[in-house]
Amino acid sequence: MEVERSIQNIQLDDKQLLTLVRKALPDCQKLDDWKILSGGALNTTYKIQIDHGTFALRIYARDRTHCKTEKAIHQLIDKSVPTPKLIYADEEHEHWAYSIFEFVVGVHISELSNQEKANLSYELGHVLASIHAFKLPKAGLFGDGVAIGHPFAIDSSPYFEETLSVLSNSKNVRCRLGEKLTDEAIAFIQKNKAFFPTVTNDNICLTHSDFKPVNLLYTVNQKVSVLDWEFAHAGIGILDFAILLRHRHQFPLDLSALESSYIHFGGNLPEEWLRSAFITDFVNIVTLMDTPPERPKLFQQLKNAIQSTIAHWDSPSDLYRLGSTGLENV
Repeated sequence: MEVERSIQNIQLDDKQLLTLVRKALPDCQKLDDWKILSGGALNTTYKIQIDHGTFALRIYARDRTHCKTEKAIHQLIDKSVPTPKLIYADEEHEHWAYSIFEFVVGVHISELSNQEKANLSYELGHVLASIHAFKLPKAGLFGDGVAIGHPFAIDSSPYFEETLSVLSNSKNVRCRLGEKLTDEAIAFIQKNKAFFPTVTNDNICLTHSDFKPVNLLYTVNQKVSVLDWEFAHAGIGILDFAILLRHRHQFPLDLSALESSYIHFGGNLPEEWLRSAFITDFVNIVTLMDTPPERPKLFQQLKNAIQSTIAHWDSPSDLYRLGSTGLENV
């Protein structure tokens, strides 16, 4: 599904691309083929074929610090989490920071048939457990690399606090949700605050924070490879389940297989984790709704997601089974 981009793709010609590639591969004389890949709303990614192989060149259009963060995360998770191999990263490049990765052959999980449901769900649980196995000493948003730039205090509920702050203070969100639904959402999260995760000394882990179909490739050996780590932080793993489940209608998913695989590989889930995931996702939804430019299709889908969670809150099975469909990969 095509995404309403918030930043337009950066258009480079053959000569410009070759200059970037040669910083990583100085022996490269020419590009055999290249094209812009679809997916994502912020950065620009080129698929580039040369005699050395096939690579993905990623340009960080919004924030060059994300390049340094991704570089540090790849060094951390190398060989532990299936993800494309990072070949080169230049966060100081004059125009835009950029990275070059080995190109992973596969399809986005949204392209899979129902026949892959069991194995895909198993692999998703496995890879989430692998990510969350990286325990971190302090919680917060990364600043310089993986150093904490914005800390989350122990015993705080950062996803609740951010959701409440945005709902209460953002004119954009109030306009896009409407007065009635905004006030209803504020009352709803305050009443159900206990379902938002709280930071403890034991639950701080690497959190991908953008765990959705456009960032998940099903490879030729039937594994899940995880792309785009720029929004990762030291957080609480339920946030990744929250984002994945918002997009649950886009790909085949066996919820019980996802849960059992995650637990089998060492993951821990809170009681009533499904409710926790759906309400925690409000932080992602309202943050997206607070950003320019106007993306009416996306904002309507996000509004539907909030309405669905509130409407079906008392029935977890309906909460999962029903709800808005066709959410874009953003």
